Amino acid sequence: ASSTRIVKADVQRVPKVLSEHKNNVDLIFADPPYAKTSSCDISVLDMLNSEGFREWAGSAIMVLEHPAEVVVAQNDETPWRILRQRQFNKTNITFVQLNPES
Repeated sequence: ASSTRIVKADVQRVPKVLSEHKNNVDLIFADPPYAKTSSCDISVLDMLNSEGFREWAGSAIMVLEHPAEVVVAQNDETPWRILRQRQFNKTNITFVQLNPES
């Protein structure tokens, strides 16, 4: 039987706090704060490029909410692929999935 568990946590702490769920996550929602601030020193791009986070997230689809001026782009060097992007006024929603080779 499958089960659903929803966890509200700081993205910086998730891999440590939920280490037992490593590579066992299907969907991750990352929403504000999405810019570096005094209380949050990681951005959307920092998170995606973090080796520890990538290792923990595995093949999960990530739904990222971020300001429209923050460009989440894909190229040969990025460890993710963009599945879909939508803009809503000053906010973008980007669906990404890590590349298996990363």
